[in-house]
Amino acid sequence: MKNKLALLAISALFMNCSHETRTIENPDFFVCNTDNDYGQLKVTRVDFTDTATVLTFHFSSSEPYYNIGIKPEAVLVGENGKEYHTKFFKEKNFGEYFGTTPEGMDLTIGFEPMPINTHIFDFMEDYNENFKIAGIHDSAYQVQPPKYSKKELAELDEYRKNFFRSGKAVLKGSLEGYTRNDGYETMTFYYDDLFTGKQTPIMVEVDETGHFEKEFTLDHPKALWGRIQASQWSVSKYTYLEPGDTLTMDMLANGQYRFKLSDKRPFKLERVQNCALLDLNMYSYKEFMKDRQNLTYDEFVDKMSALLEKEKEYVNYLATKNKFTAFEYQYALYKMTLDGSIGWFLDYRMEMRMEEENKFYSTLASNTIKYDDYQSSMDEISKKITTEKSNEFFRNIPENDCFWMNCASIWPIFNRYKYDHVFTNGIDLRRSETENDSIKASNDTALFKNNEISLLGKICILQDFKSNITHLINGDKYFKEQKDSVTTMATDYLKHMKGLLNNDFLYSKAEQTYNDLTEEKSPLYELPDCKGKEILQRITANYPGKYVYIDFWSTGCGPCVAGIKSCIKNRPELMENKHDKFVLVFITDDPEQYYNQFHDEYLSKSESYRLSHDDYASLADMFKFSAIPHHEMVTPEGLIVRKTPYMEGIDPKNPLPQK
Repeated sequence: MKNKLALLAISALFMNCSHETRTIENPDFFVCNTDNDYGQLKVTRVDFTDTATVLTFHFSSSEPYYNIGIKPEAVLVGENGKEYHTKFFKEKNFGEYFGTTPEGMDLTIGFEPMPINTHIFDFMEDYNENFKIAGIHDSAYQVQPPKYSKKELAELDEYRKNFFRSGKAVLKGSLEGYTRNDGYETMTFYYDDLFTGKQTPIMVEVDETGHFEKEFTLDHPKALWGRIQASQWSVSKYTYLEPGDTLTMDMLANGQYRFKLSDKRPFKLERVQNCALLDLNMYSYKEFMKDRQNLTYDEFVDKMSALLEKEKEYVNYLATKNKFTAFEYQYALYKMTLDGSIGWFLDYRMEMRMEEENKFYSTLASNTIKYDDYQSSMDEISKKITTEKSNEFFRNIPENDCFWMNCASIWPIFNRYKYDHVFTNGIDLRRSETENDSIKASNDTALFKNNEISLLGKICILQDFKSNITHLINGDKYFKEQKDSVTTMATDYLKHMKGLLNNDFLYSKAEQTYNDLTEEKSPLYELPDCKGKEILQRITANYPGKYVYIDFWSTGCGPCVAGIKSCIKNRPELMENKHDKFVLVFITDDPEQYYNQFHDEYLSKSESYRLSHDDYASLADMFKFSAIPHHEMVTPEGLIVRKTPYMEGIDPKNPLPQK
């Protein structure tokens, strides 16, 4: 009996001393923000024990001044969303900043124990913009796509049917913990107008308590990308609105959001907007530039095809873990792939085209270009970048699905496709707009293998309608004897658009553009009462009795800097305030160190203002511009010139544009 008891005691002691463990060497992951131009922080080992989950990192850097630190608030997030907090940092202290060498160092951080059989998890320093590594897992682990009911999928179809509709929407809310000491009084949201291809800034004022409210006019459901710019930092925000919505959006101090619609409906993107990991990029500009140098075009297409599949797998992971609805899943999938592999693919083609065009121009013996030679060269470029493999990748673009058009910052997709040779091949500027549009439509249907031009192609043509119709309508300035003919051509072009668009809502936008351009308007207009007007008046009050020509610019804008230098070279007399009727004024919101250096070298004798970001945003909101350089001209009476002349073409003795 004693022997049996002794054996049981020994067995129990052995069991107590036998701890179950599991190790993953060199784990895989989906995406991180711990690898940048300055250094890399990589997980090299994961040890699961019953007392701790231990991550071994390798930190390397070629920059001696690049320091990092790990916050004590860092967590691991398991498959069910449970957080596991830090227990120890073997080599350093939490919150301590330290550097390393190119060879690097190993770092060991312990967290509360996760289940031994954990398949996949995330490392998150916080929910803001600090270190994150998403989807750390064994390379053999496979993520399964989520499944949705027929009812949810039917609701998506109904959403698509009623996508294009106009209406007002109100966004209001609060910034938790906000004070004026944070260094900003406005937020700026950017609205991508599908039908003009323009990005319009919309300034939202924040009151002293951190509350804000703004009304928007929408033509369809839309995610609006925004930015808060303080004096020393900036942070991106975005939200989603539908025509008719009144949405309350509270931005919490931990980086998450709280949403409430006035009619009690559930907010459609709540889980997506609170998923900080969805904003991580699986491919970087640094990697893109490296691939441009080292990969052939077909090799790059292969890499983007592989990236596309990985993006889909990552979204499957996020959707399952965060319990995305079918709507959120579709949004996240389009956001990830259009911002990612598809966007990079289109950028690569644009870079190739520009490179080939530069080669063509560099071989010219003189500045004289024969159009036929140019056209022949463009045809050769088209052949180089048009292969069946690339055409197959193009078909990953959801060309007829309006759903992806609710994503934030989608204008690059339209911009790249609109000028891509796969869409424009064969057009001739000596042909009419209707002929060239028909060529684009034919290219589009051939690419996507459809019976008619895609929704993507229709909107690209609609975006160019304004500039095309403007050229036709303004033709009477040059061909006054053919005015009736020009007017007929313009109206015929509008009729052509109706048949090509084959969509009542899209055609209504073309018709609205046509009517706006043909309506007789005063050459001058008055600004509405707003904060931007007050700021402008404070500036123009310094120049009584003068026309004030304003150049909005930045040191980081190549065309802006080139324009200023060109004006100094070609029209130096404009750069100084020595004219009775005219003054040229430069306005920017650049950081002080960049502004001062440029100002001292180029603008020391000019009238120049560096505004706070809030004041600059108020002017951009009032004049509805986001791209620079941008120019406006104010009369001595405070009116705005509707058609601002070219900066170097100004006559300071008679600044008002001539009819």
